[in-house]
Amino acid sequence: MNTLPQTEPVVHLGVDVAKSELVIDLMGPVRTFPNHPKGIAALLQAAAKTAPAIHLVCEATAGYERPLADAAVLAGIPVSIVPP
Repeated sequence: MNTLPQTEPVVHLGVDVAKSELVIDLMGPVRTFPNHPKGIAALLQAAAKTAPAIHLVCEATAGYERPLADAAVLAGIPVSIVPP
């Protein structure tokens, strides 16, 4: 009998996007990061520590979500942009 390899469950992590900040709930502590390259890098690093497999879900916010989405894709982290 063939069995599929067991994979880690995916944690969908919602990101509240604003012009100047990004807010996530890391399964308990709520963290705020500046919405600029260093803040985005810190958010992605913190998110990666949350679970082995994550998927970011961002609200579409007048383009303020684009830098985060682009950085996530470059880091190999799945990301979805959904209507607010």
